[in-house]
Amino acid sequence: MRRYIPLMTVLLGFLLLGQGIRHISPVSALAGTPSIEFLGEGGSYTSDEGRNFIVKHTGPFVFFNEPGPTYNAAPGERVWAASVGAPAARVETWIDYGTVPESCKISYTAIDDDPDDRINVFYIGDEPIHDMPQGFVTGGSFTTPKGGNLRLYALVHKSG
Repeated sequence: MRRYIPLMTVLLGFLLLGQGIRHISPVSALAGTPSIEFLGEGGSYTSDEGRNFIVKHTGPFVFFNEPGPTYNAAPGERVWAASVGAPAARVETWIDYGTVPESCKISYTAIDDDPDDRINVFYIGDEPIHDMPQGFVTGGSFTTPKGGNLRLYALVHKSG
């Protein structure tokens, strides 16, 4: 029987002007992955009832939560409609999820990861086990090949 981690992970990944910025936060396994839609950069947006906006501002770099139903973004601000709040920014850092069992299913959602040679990699201990895809909204899942300490490191540079 496959075991699931009590707190499924939601990965919210961020890239800013060539510098990698990542955030991860746990959510209940019953809640599933969040509903997130990239709306655009700059301009005016309207969200559905019960959803908010996640806004990326670049001077200084922050992500903040704006309630709906409308938001007028400044030039350069990226905007998502979301069922979750805005994440905190973290730059080139390890994020530790604690110990997971073998065959644990991990599901995640990532936002604002500009396609380039920098990627996010999940590890069990020091062994890489899963590369995260890139995009304005991406998601995925994987099953841990063994038990151990689950960690993520953002911005691993892959040589071509």
